[in-house]
Amino acid sequence: MPMAALVAVMIMVSIGTFRWASIRDIAKIPRTETAVMLTTRRVTIVTRYC
Repeated sequence: MPMAALVAVMIMVSIGTFRWASIRDIAKIPRTETAVMLTTRRVTIVTRYC
């Protein structure tokens, strides 16, 4: 199976399972959970482009 097909499936699954309303709720979420979420996002982006 081509790698591009696997990436496309992974992207579609992540978009489908992400709760977009959580972006608006960041101010209501406890700071520790927000910190974990943002740190995970940063690490994922940094490791993706290194």
